[in-house]
Amino acid sequence: MELEASFERDLEAAVLEQAAHELVGKPNNVVYKAVKASHNRLDQSDYDTDPVKESFVKPEVERSGSRLKITWGWTHEAAQFFETGTSPHRVNGQPVLSFIWEDAPPGIVEEFGDGVNPDPRVFFQSVDVDGIDELRFTRAGLRVLRHHMQS
Repeated sequence: MELEASFERDLEAAVLEQAAHELVGKPNNVVYKAVKASHNRLDQSDYDTDPVKESFVKPEVERSGSRLKITWGWTHEAAQFFETGTSPHRVNGQPVLSFIWEDAPPGIVEEFGDGVNPDPRVFFQSVDVDGIDELRFTRAGLRVLRHHMQS
């Protein structure tokens, strides 16, 4: 029995297609599970991380020869700080910072008076931040990906 000359190439293409389908194409795929793990890790922060999660860039699949490259990420400028953490620092407004503070601490209520009760939005020229804990949210997703790839 003789195989057609294109058999190996066709087989390789079929294997790559199936791998891409398993990783990103089917519902509840491996990359989806990895991203979900990353977002669950972000949810453990005391900060509002929804803007980071909303900046998620859908996976892109690139095929090159016998390789499959899948990239995804988050474009929000704060994403890197939630990954690696920060030391205490000052954030300056340009020109001001605006926060919605539903349950403002007594010091803020005192500073803003009754104005903070009907409208929880407060404005500052700058704020001092204690720092952001290192969440390693992308690594949490990569651990899930690695686990699925090894099983």
